[in-house]
Amino acid sequence: MTNYLIFKPSPYTPDAQLEIMLQGMVTAKMIKGIQMRLMLFKARVPQVASMIPMLRVEKGYWTFKSQCPSIHHPQILIECFLEVFEELGFKPISKHSQIHSFAPPGATLFKSEEKGLEHCILPDYGKKVGGDLKKEVQLNPLASVDMLPNSALSISEIAEKSEGRVVFGVGWGQTQDKTAKMLGLPQGVDIDLVLYVTNKYGEVIRMLSPKGNRALNKKTSTGMSLYAGIRISMDSKKGNAEGDDERFILEPDFFPKYVHSIVVALQIQSGAASFRDVFDVYLRILDTSRQGIENEHVIFRLDPSTQNLNHRGGCAIMARILRVKGKGFVFHSMGHITAVAEQDLRPGWEQQLPSAVTFSGFRVKIPACDAKGAFKQADQGYSDPYLRFYIEYWVKASKLTPSMNSLKGEGHWRKSHHGLVLKAGARGNVIVAQVVNETPAKVTGFRKGDWITQMNGRHAGTPESMKRYLDSLEHRTPVRFIVYRQGRYVHLNMRIGGPIERKRNFLWKSKVKTRVPCPETVDFTDSGELKVQVASMTGKLKDRNTYCLVNGYGLVVVDCMDHDRMSRDDKIFRHEMNMDQLFDEDLDTDSDWFSASEQRPVDYTIKSNGSFVHCMLYLKAKRFP
Repeated sequence: MTNYLIFKPSPYTPDAQLEIMLQGMVTAKMIKGIQMRLMLFKARVPQVASMIPMLRVEKGYWTFKSQCPSIHHPQILIECFLEVFEELGFKPISKHSQIHSFAPPGATLFKSEEKGLEHCILPDYGKKVGGDLKKEVQLNPLASVDMLPNSALSISEIAEKSEGRVVFGVGWGQTQDKTAKMLGLPQGVDIDLVLYVTNKYGEVIRMLSPKGNRALNKKTSTGMSLYAGIRISMDSKKGNAEGDDERFILEPDFFPKYVHSIVVALQIQSGAASFRDVFDVYLRILDTSRQGIENEHVIFRLDPSTQNLNHRGGCAIMARILRVKGKGFVFHSMGHITAVAEQDLRPGWEQQLPSAVTFSGFRVKIPACDAKGAFKQADQGYSDPYLRFYIEYWVKASKLTPSMNSLKGEGHWRKSHHGLVLKAGARGNVIVAQVVNETPAKVTGFRKGDWITQMNGRHAGTPESMKRYLDSLEHRTPVRFIVYRQGRYVHLNMRIGGPIERKRNFLWKSKVKTRVPCPETVDFTDSGELKVQVASMTGKLKDRNTYCLVNGYGLVVVDCMDHDRMSRDDKIFRHEMNMDQLFDEDLDTDSDWFSASEQRPVDYTIKSNGSFVHCMLYLKAKRFP
């Protein structure tokens, strides 16, 4: 009986790393001999000992990956591999032989006539492990671990091996539609990797995908955008890429403190109706060096024999990466199939929102102004600033036409309303984030999590464009929608509601500071503690006890005004607070200086402005349990 061995080293180039694959009749004597030769080589060349790993099993093959200098590659190939093959009676087959054509490109085929040879199989290799979240899966230094659903694994050890980075790869095979199946033609399926980043309250902070935002960034108080530890690869359209179809990299050391979990989902875009039509779907975890050497540690597969894949859903929630106290981040395998991920993201462990958030210690940086107190091109002068802290909300207008007072005020009246609060979904689509009570949207039957696919027979576009269009419509205008809800399409017909007007609930108005020379930093110490019952710990600060026909809940605003005795007060800035910035470190601490979200007196021609060109606000924020 002839035994064959496939030996495939990576191409030799001066700057390449050495990778070797062994496939076929790999015996225990062969592995033991290679390991012994590698240990002797490390003892003889100690300066590269840390770069010489042992053989391990990945994807069913014995592999060797080293990042040692290329000058040592011939020695390793000859002394540690080829000489061992020769000692065990394996002889190379000529490349001109017909049987050699079955070997992969770049590989060498060996054969042995010795009888009774057996493959070297690691104990428990190929056996799926896990299935109990209370018992963490342990890594195997010699082989990749095949995980079951509902298993837990700490990724801290993997991060330590790869300088703080953990690589996750996802892939899937091709599928066939009915026509292609009749013709025997394979068809590619387009699946997108989607990451949902949530805080400890279960709220989605960011959504990342190859077609949308591909990296997690956090904005500083001054508006700068910084990398925050998550990146996604480019989009794979057909699922036939070599290796992983798509990847993402986690660097937990860069995570903001408010990042509590990351939900890993796969969303079908085209080429298949559901995951019943897609095979070989997997998620694997690797460590990788800066030089490109990769080692697979864990692989998790969607397996019909162990998971319920009968539900015809187009989204697979593969795993959740969760922050655990004392352990860092832990990987939880899931494999749950759903229709739309946004409709099934509640983790079950989320904490209750704080009962309230209090604000105090207000301080403002005011830029230069002219001698009359106006912020225009002139010499430095004086201002009379004061602060207003209020909740802004919209209600149905008492009259069908605006009064003269409403016309004088800026944006105090709108001709119509609809009651939809929208956000972007996984595919760049439009998702209903909230449906306001007692509005046309609520009466029509919209639900939170609905995916709007069409509006008036056209593609829904983006949340911003849809909101602009709906806001521009007249009272009683009919609008036709098609939404995707729990695996089926629903037709909804809505009539635009009537006019609305803006109201303000003032929680605090400071005393006027008279004749302040600008630019200047001004303290407002008479605020006390201003309490707001927060509706969410992400996005703009809203009061959950104040309903609003536009934003769902009342918006909390801080205004800095310039008092004028002879005419209307001038607005210096308006600031709408962002919860992600306020609790960037997830701690109750003094806030940083914030750049005002809407500024009037920005004048780059006044040299006195300096760092005061942009209005800045400082405050203290504290949460109640």
